[in-house]
Amino acid sequence: MLHSLSVEAKLFYCIYYSLLELLGDDQVDDIFASASLDPFDQTAPHFFKRGKELLENIAAQLSANFGEETTRGLLIRMGSASLTFFRKYFSEIAQLGNIENRLKPLDRRFLSSLNSLAAVLSDEMGTEIKVDSSNTAHFEWRTFNPNSQLNSRVFTPYFYFGLLEEFCNWLDTRKNYLLNYAPDEKNKDLELITIEVRNLE
Repeated sequence: MLHSLSVEAKLFYCIYYSLLELLGDDQVDDIFASASLDPFDQTAPHFFKRGKELLENIAAQLSANFGEETTRGLLIRMGSASLTFFRKYFSEIAQLGNIENRLKPLDRRFLSSLNSLAAVLSDEMGTEIKVDSSNTAHFEWRTFNPNSQLNSRVFTPYFYFGLLEEFCNWLDTRKNYLLNYAPDEKNKDLELITIEVRNLE
């Protein structure tokens, strides 16, 4: 297991520990080793300044071990589990849980909070992420991946899906959140996840 943390390795640790929660030490270490990432090698995170490359490598190895369909499910669960570690290692995300932010009406803080998450992930993943909103109940998470590899389009949106689902419920449990992702074959450079905010019935 990884023990020490360098600033450059924060995203590496978020991904590693979220997968560790799902599969346990032995399987995770085997997956990282098969992806040429020794989790005991403290220099390994430095080879991945762009987190998207790291996530794609791990997803490809998961697919080789478990198949595409299971990998998509694992990535959703990884994304959900990763929020705990993003809050731990990134103060910009942790502070969104402060009482000052939580006391704001949801329609005032939801978009700004999503934008804060997008800013962190854009920087860490090395890809452009933007959030658009047509009203206070409909939001669009747009990830731009020009010249993206096949693995990116097949897998990475599912990690974001799980992370966003957990993030929305962490921001406010008094609403229902309906997320949807469907690949856009007309625009292969764009990955779009929509979020509908609904009142609890």
